[in-house]
Amino acid sequence: MRRSGRIPQEIPILLIGTDLEGKIFAERTNTILLSLHGASVASKRKLSPEQELVLRWPARHKEADIRVVGQIGAGNHHFTYGVSFFDPQLKFWEMEFPPPSASERELGLLDLVCSSCQALEKIDYASFEADICSSDGGVLRYCKRCGSSTLWKLGKPAAPAPARSVASVAPPPGAAPASASSTLQTPSVLTLPSFAENAEPPRVNRRKHPRIKVNYIAMVRHPNRMDELVQCEDVSRGGLRFKTRTKYFTESLIEVAAPYSSGQPAIFVPAKIVFAQELPEQNLFRYGVAFLKSIQPRDTY
Repeated sequence: MRRSGRIPQEIPILLIGTDLEGKIFAERTNTILLSLHGASVASKRKLSPEQELVLRWPARHKEADIRVVGQIGAGNHHFTYGVSFFDPQLKFWEMEFPPPSASERELGLLDLVCSSCQALEKIDYASFEADICSSDGGVLRYCKRCGSSTLWKLGKPAAPAPARSVASVAPPPGAAPASASSTLQTPSVLTLPSFAENAEPPRVNRRKHPRIKVNYIAMVRHPNRMDELVQCEDVSRGGLRFKTRTKYFTESLIEVAAPYSSGQPAIFVPAKIVFAQELPEQNLFRYGVAFLKSIQPRDTY
């Protein structure tokens, strides 16, 4: 266990979120280790890397948005997860953390490489991501360039292939010097561009929040239609995506309760359809929905 940046301490907390079965939960549990940028926590729920939750500290009347970095261990009907705060500047735990040791200062930042696009990012040696990489060989995290969650590993990105060139060939002894016209027609050095130079630059995904794959039911409410149950495909802090046989128009204002379970209270939030795609082979439509910040009256759309 690292000596710096970690404080073993059990603090009663409340984890609030949605598990992999689409069930909303509020679980009373506790921390195991505290760090400046997160913690390791115990949970009975099965959670996935990159999943977003709310961590509440009841004793201090504080809460913060967190993401699951990965599973660190399991035992006694509990899982242990490393979680980090979305705000890297947040001083949530109201305490000072020990400085790194000399050996840790020497290690400093580690290189983390996306296995899909070879993007490079730096992570702290004392982070939970470094823990998970050391134990599992990699960590699942969001890649801005790929636009999705990918496997990242410690190391250096693969070096691009060097450009190939054909050097000029000297004329044999006694041969007549080349004329000016032949010199212009035959360049002395011919450089062949590598494929990397001609390739289209990778598209950078500008999505503000990472998406999490889900498989649960949501209810959509529209002023001119009956309430409808739809199948959700993914969700983020900013919105969700669902499929249905019903045709909606982009910019339509709706209300969404996700996830939705019959017999359970439904919490509707205002939203807007920002993306529509027809799936003729499935006889369905796919819609992208953005949550709205301001809550509008039910009769205003």
